[in-house]
Amino acid sequence: MRPLIVLPTYKEAANIAPLLRQIRAAVPSADVLVVDDASPDGTADLAEEIGAEMSGIHVMRRPRKNGLGSAYRCRRTLSRHGNRYAVFMLRLPLTDATSGFRAYRASMLADLPLATMRANGYGFQVEMAYRMAAESFKVVEIPISFTDRTRGQSKMSSWIVLEAMALVTWWGIRDRLRPHRRPVTVTTTRFAERKA
Repeated sequence: MRPLIVLPTYKEAANIAPLLRQIRAAVPSADVLVVDDASPDGTADLAEEIGAEMSGIHVMRRPRKNGLGSAYRCRRTLSRHGNRYAVFMLRLPLTDATSGFRAYRASMLADLPLATMRANGYGFQVEMAYRMAAESFKVVEIPISFTDRTRGQSKMSSWIVLEAMALVTWWGIRDRLRPHRRPVTVTTTRFAERKA
């Protein structure tokens, strides 16, 4: 079975071409699905152009809606504190519950009740980790290097942050009042650095 990389985008015209080329170079056997949220800057068009050059790149466009994502400048600090809060409130034995860099087995996704997911934005990553813990899936954490974006702007908004905080707080309080979840098994993989 070929791996599928799902790449959600919004206003990423400056980044999409180099990112797709990097993905193709790193994982040449993977299919890539670009899910574009009606970007007004032509992100989907550029992704389709790259897809015409390289096989296995597909674009799914979401119809345009009212309202646009807003920029949020303190993303890294917010992400760090949001992660700590989520891990504490939900008692997750993870070092990073908020990272969007994830790999899931198709069989695991089929077993999760995805239709009942509550979070729409940033909280989606936390909710996936929380649901995996609730279903006792094995989780492997692999350290990654986070690089700040060099082009474009973050789409993090105060509404997305408030939604995530409210959901995490609700789940954490509910679980403390009526604990029901079995512990998740987490394995951390470390890579030895090559010496020059």
